[in-house]
Amino acid sequence: SLFLFFFVPPLVVVPGGLYGQWIFTNYREPKLSALQVLAWLLIASFWANFPRGNIVGMERVRAAVTDRWFGLFAAFFLYLCATSLNALVPMASFYELFQYFTILNLLVVFFVLFQQDRYLHLAMWAICLSFVIVTLIGLYQTKWEIPFLIPISRRFPNTSTFGYKNPTALAVLGQIFLVGALGVQALKKKRWATLLFIVMTFVGETYYLGTLRSEE
Repeated sequence: SLFLFFFVPPLVVVPGGLYGQWIFTNYREPKLSALQVLAWLLIASFWANFPRGNIVGMERVRAAVTDRWFGLFAAFFLYLCATSLNALVPMASFYELFQYFTILNLLVVFFVLFQQDRYLHLAMWAICLSFVIVTLIGLYQTKWEIPFLIPISRRFPNTSTFGYKNPTALAVLGQIFLVGALGVQALKKKRWATLLFIVMTFVGETYYLGTLRSEE
């Protein structure tokens, strides 16, 4: 569930058709929905498998909920709950509150899980492998069209699973630092095959960023 949470959302799109023709592609909302569903799958899995009576585990949970940043975020969430009482569109306010409530729960889960390197590395690899696929799709689109991935702007047809050049570039650039971190780890441990894969990924993503022309 941890792997799925980081791997799946960047790839999720919902195309729609009419009379055998693709007429639209929804990029944003499917990703938000995937994040919500997979987040609660992860949260439920975490607590279902949490070892009861484990002193170290309980100490980590206690450290998470007493951390000052968690406290500040919790206070912010309570403030949003109070202001939502005067919301002009209650359903929109509830929609936003539920997202913040999800983040609040994820903070505890990640605080505990990422105390162990194997879970942190798994999350990093899930993100990077997902964006390997994002990049390959985008590079493919530089030469050939994918009918169900209709770009938001026809001027920029190679935007992969994000629909437009700017969010695509920001997403790829945001995770390319994780690729670099994994490369450093592979170099330290002398895992040459892994290092070669990471170098190829870094070069491919850097080239793909150049093709997006997000500065225009």
